[in-house]
Amino acid sequence: MTQASLDGYAIITGAASGIGKETAFALAEAGAKGVLFADIQGDKASAAAEDCKALAIAPDFKSISFTVDISDAQAVEEMVDHAKEQFGRIDYCVNAAGIDSPMVPFTDTPNDTFDQVHNVNVRGTFFVTKAVARVMAAQEPLTTTTKRFGPRTLSRGSIVIVASAIAFGAVPGKTSYCTSKHAVLGLARSSAMDLNSAGVRVNLVSPSWVNTPMLDTDRDRLPPGTIDGIIKQHIPLGRAAEPDEVAAAIVYLCGPGSTYVTGANIMIDNGLTLGPK
Repeated sequence: MTQASLDGYAIITGAASGIGKETAFALAEAGAKGVLFADIQGDKASAAAEDCKALAIAPDFKSISFTVDISDAQAVEEMVDHAKEQFGRIDYCVNAAGIDSPMVPFTDTPNDTFDQVHNVNVRGTFFVTKAVARVMAAQEPLTTTTKRFGPRTLSRGSIVIVASAIAFGAVPGKTSYCTSKHAVLGLARSSAMDLNSAGVRVNLVSPSWVNTPMLDTDRDRLPPGTIDGIIKQHIPLGRAAEPDEVAAAIVYLCGPGSTYVTGANIMIDNGLTLGPK
């Protein structure tokens, strides 16, 4: 089916920077009617929401922000209630919020670091997905019309979870982050199965290294050039992905061109997980 524009409303977590911010911009450029920028960094989320208005093509585009700690279940419920109040419905949700862990040997992994990473990456994603899915399952599905195929009923909503290529393998010294992304993979697949009958789709994108503030933090932790040297060694293109290259896949999974897709993963790693280059 010819890809039509997106004309619904979205919640993006982790929208103050990186993949989340770029995805929100891409959705606005694709025709979304409104986006809620959700992030624990409220000031940055508000600034991004303001910048987004210049990119939107929908005539009455609505861009708002919400300060939220997604590891707090009550705060997540308040965020979702606010989005429903402002937009009337929620058509797309992108779980892009997440935190990294320092590179340390397994036996030196601090217990509180393990808990903190899982509280955000796993529990937070669970809270957001569950709260949004309840709203989506109760609303009427969208429809779209194309010249070639006429009207077609879409899903009641699309949820995309940003996982990681590391969810399909492991790297040394990243126990907390690695196990959290393996858990997110299971969360996405199990929720996709349970929500399918309700007309709610859940999919994943799994990028390798992406030029975001999170990658910059890793660069700062190690001697200069270490991370970029590793990337150049293992990635055929010799560089990290840009956030817009991940956002493009997310927009596809949100949109009408992926009506028949749920429980799927798009690997965005330039072939890294295929084996040595």
